[in-house]
Amino acid sequence: MKIFNFFILVLGLTISASALSNYKADELAKIFYKINTNDSKKNTIIWSGKHLNLGIGQFIWYSNQSSKKYNETFPEFISFLKKKTSSNKIPHEFLTRFKNKKEFIKWKNQHKTRVNQLEDWLTSKKMMQYQTLFIIDKFKNSMQKILVDVDSNRYKNFQAMMRVKAGHGLFIMIDYMNFKGTGLSKRERYNNQGWGIVQVLDLMNTKSPDTVLEFKNKAESLLKTRIKNHPSDKKYFKSWKNHLNTYKGNQ
Repeated sequence: MKIFNFFILVLGLTISASALSNYKADELAKIFYKINTNDSKKNTIIWSGKHLNLGIGQFIWYSNQSSKKYNETFPEFISFLKKKTSSNKIPHEFLTRFKNKKEFIKWKNQHKTRVNQLEDWLTSKKMMQYQTLFIIDKFKNSMQKILVDVDSNRYKNFQAMMRVKAGHGLFIMIDYMNFKGTGLSKRERYNNQGWGIVQVLDLMNTKSPDTVLEFKNKAESLLKTRIKNHPSDKKYFKSWKNHLNTYKGNQ
């Protein structure tokens, strides 16, 4: 099934199906699964910091007692899914928040068979396609807010990424937005410095001969700044860098 039957109109710019013509839904889903879960369905339901990471997109879901520092994407995915399928097909465990980490760990340890079933549900072919469609839909909607000035370096760097052949640059932007957010939310900053796709595109050198490498290097630089501003995040840097290392040079 071809996945990119969509378009984005941003100040007259159209991103059409041809932009990622080499990719199909199943192929993209497998890529997201590999780079976000390290090829293990056990990593589709995990606790990270103060929230759950769920699915092949590692969507964030807070417990009732957690403060919401980062954009909470799992409820957004569930809302998206309800428009695509019957609500009674969504596992009830994904419709009610856990009270806290302790409650989640207790539930996970006491219901291992059920956890395995939910991991299977999240990694089923259909659900992986839906998660991929959600990631793309979120990118599409966010770009309309991000690309507001056609004369900006941000816009020029976006266009440069779009020109990377076979849709490689577009895929990287979609993935990074899912990975580290838009950068638009003031909550997702430390010392007023963000690390989302907005900050990456703003920081890139418009004259770089290797656009993808420039994107990767600037993303890594921003994540290092995040750690400098919030040292407790240092424990995540290795996995963040491994993720960025999947972004190869212009192809």
